[in-house]
Amino acid sequence: MRTEIFIILLINLMLGCMTKTHSQQTISPPTQPTTMVPQPPTVCVGGKSCVEVEIADEPYERMLGLMYRNNLEENKGMLFIFQTPGYPSFYMKNMRFPLDILWFDENYKLIYIHENLPPCGFDPCPTYTPHDPQSPIKYVLEVNAGWVKRNNIKIGDEAEFNINSYL
Repeated sequence: MRTEIFIILLINLMLGCMTKTHSQQTISPPTQPTTMVPQPPTVCVGGKSCVEVEIADEPYERMLGLMYRNNLEENKGMLFIFQTPGYPSFYMKNMRFPLDILWFDENYKLIYIHENLPPCGFDPCPTYTPHDPQSPIKYVLEVNAGWVKRNNIKIGDEAEFNINSYL
């Protein structure tokens, strides 16, 4: 009989310890993984006007640009990125709508602007380059014609490029 009482006491003691230990543990609900939705790449000029951009940083993408498209949505554009600053030229061949073209140096300073360039459907098409040979170009932004005027963009404006996660 003593043995039975001893076993019962031992079991109660063990259960009591387990319950006490278990009740002291903090159980956290399972955490759900947070999914970060990446923001689209943007370029903001003069701290006031932003456009969502497609990035053209490969030779084929830069050559094709916005050719053959029927339009460009409002406040959207294409950002051309060159590995080495230089003096690129652009033309409007096979374009179907007019553009404003903004030319930036490697410090994101707006060097030159071409406004309201018309499409060109027949050769020879004129080429466009910035007229300041002292400032090599690293970035070129194409936007819908009239964007520069509507947003009061000026040569010398600084730009902010939010594109790092897309390079």
